Amino acid sequence: MSRQQKKSIEDSPSQPQKSIDQDSPSQSQKSIDRDFQKQSRSCRICNSTETVSVDSVNGYDFYKCSNCLFIFCPAIDRQYMNKLYNAGYHNSEDGAPEKGWAYDTEFLKPAFQQMEDRKAKILDFGCGESKLPAALRDQGHQVTGVDIAPPLQKQENRLTGDILELCISENQFDLIYSYQVFEHIPDPLPILTELFRITKKGGFLLVHTDMEVPERFENGFRNWWYISPPDHCVFYRNRTFEVYLQDKPHELVYKDEKSVIMKK
Repeated sequence: MSRQQKKSIEDSPSQPQKSIDQDSPSQSQKSIDRDFQKQSRSCRICNSTETVSVDSVNGYDFYKCSNCLFIFCPAIDRQYMNKLYNAGYHNSEDGAPEKGWAYDTEFLKPAFQQMEDRKAKILDFGCGESKLPAALRDQGHQVTGVDIAPPLQKQENRLTGDILELCISENQFDLIYSYQVFEHIPDPLPILTELFRITKKGGFLLVHTDMEVPERFENGFRNWWYISPPDHCVFYRNRTFEVYLQDKPHELVYKDEKSVIMKK
């Protein structure tokens, strides 16, 4: 329940109290309701129920997992975001930060070092209107772009749709990267599973999203410019991915303040 909803209920005129035989909720129903509320606040990375309230931003309540430090908003789920993005990528008027797409491949250097700079079959997950696929093709790589939002103009070798519904063949890519995408994904676990499924054995998954940046810790959560729900709705730490990998056969091979690289 949001603070606004709670206030409206508390400020509403009092109503006559129902007796037990006037259809008041049973103890078992109250228990079910409590279990549902607790489940809805379970961590969407490690499934821990040890989550604590962080703050409310623009009417959205955020919770942090005490185990993996993942921050999320229970009110925002995959269906909610898919409905928004099917109409096209948000601009600043829709709550998206006024930051552009990546225009150079600098952030990919650690991944190419892991691959010993060989030419690769690459997937740009959440490509949007990025110029990176074209730049990487110019370097000799084979690149596919995929995004749930339709492109503003025709793009070469571009897939449009929900990655979970596109039925891409497994073991396809040497490298999958996402640049400033995972903060838009309210339910990241099925996405991670799918991305690893279509990564080749020995291939790499690079996730780029603001994690350990200094400005995150300077002025408190709600004052961090990166928070802009519903557009940016989840937030990671390096530890988030370390915990995610604990029961997986994959390996964390690189991390910095904005990127992690995992090897399949």
